[in-house]
Amino acid sequence: MGAIIPNTMRTDRRRIRWHGGGGALVIALLVSAGMTLTVLGALSLYDAYTVWSAGTMPKRMSRSTKLEPAMTERAVVTLESLVRPSPEQMSDVARLHMEVAGALGLELSEASAELVTAEILLRRALAHAPASALAWTRLTYILLARGAPAAQAINAFEASLLFAPNDRTLAQARITIAPAIWHSLAPRYQAHVMRAVQLVWGEDSTRGMLREIWRDRVGQLIIRRAFEDSPRNLARVIDYFG
Repeated sequence: MGAIIPNTMRTDRRRIRWHGGGGALVIALLVSAGMTLTVLGALSLYDAYTVWSAGTMPKRMSRSTKLEPAMTERAVVTLESLVRPSPEQMSDVARLHMEVAGALGLELSEASAELVTAEILLRRALAHAPASALAWTRLTYILLARGAPAAQAINAFEASLLFAPNDRTLAQARITIAPAIWHSLAPRYQAHVMRAVQLVWGEDSTRGMLREIWRDRVGQLIIRRAFEDSPRNLARVIDYFG
């Protein structure tokens, strides 16, 4: 998932934080930039975005640009027909837009435009690869950040868990998401999250990320429940977090 780390929240976007950077660009700008079909055909979608971002992002960061979702979606469809990106490439480019949104600050209109673009990319990626747990996880972040109806975020998160319940690479991302929607998750999906907590706790290199989750009331509840069947391990956890 990269370095996207939201704090727990119901739909309080002020408590969602993205850490990290990365080049990104607005799809509509790439489509209207006058690049030839030959060049577009020779580049992957990811490469085209990365190359173009160097010139467009400083301009994007220095002025207010309002993008309508319908226009953005048309641009995505146009690019998709030109460069034939894989679902994985669309998902990765969506991540770049998510990181730019975090760098801009989620309360700004520019950030909202980035999240709209990322959501459109992810939904098209999922239309081609509906079993992508990574794409469903990223979509969950976006839905929470945009303040979408909770049911949408819950459905996306549960789809991620359904398709890859024990994916170690998504464990940390899932743990950071879970407190926002914990009480609405079905028991079997809560069990998957608690398993993710156990996996992260078991690795010296990842254990420290649980400290921030522990500071949150619901996050602490999840961690405690993950070890409630093992009093000795629970005692170690409590001692670790002080």
